Formats: sequence, structure tokens, C-alpha cells
Amino acid sequence: MGILILIYTANATRDKLPHLKEARHLLIQATIRLRVLHDLKVMGRRKYAHLSLKAEEVSKQLSGWTKYIKDRSASDDDSKNSMNRNG
Repeated sequence: MGILILIYTANATRDKLPHLKEARHLLIQATIRLRVLHDLKVMGRRKYAHLSLKAEEVSKQLSGWTKYIKDRSASDDDSKNSMNRNG
């Protein structure tokens, strides 16, 4: 549930990166827990595979969003520097 709240918070704030980083951190923890449950035979192979796939999808989305934010920030910085040199 914490991951979902962090994603919502990132979507609702200007400074998204700290929330996205924390969401990825929690997702990594969840993935490790899934692996342990599977290794201990608490969770079946099919359930583990399904949940691992979903975790991977969320991870890719978080990575893409983080990259977009960083690229946009770098682009904004380049624009500001160009304006300062020309203005």
C-alpha cells in the first residue's frame, strides 16, 4: 500500500523524485520478500511468477517516470543557461 501512496504523492507534487525513489526502494523490498516466500515454499510458483511480473511492470514504469523527470529537469537547466548567456 505504501508504494501506491508514494506514486499518488509523486503525481500530486512538484518534487516527484524523492517519492519515486522511495517507491522503488519499497518495491525492491517487496520483490525480495516475494522471493523469500517462494524459496520457503510459502508461495506457489504460479503466484510468485504472476506477482513478480507485476512488480517488474511497476518497476519499469517508475524507472521510466524517473528518467522522464530527470531528462526534463536537465532540459530546463539547459534552456535557462542558454537564456542567461544570450540575455
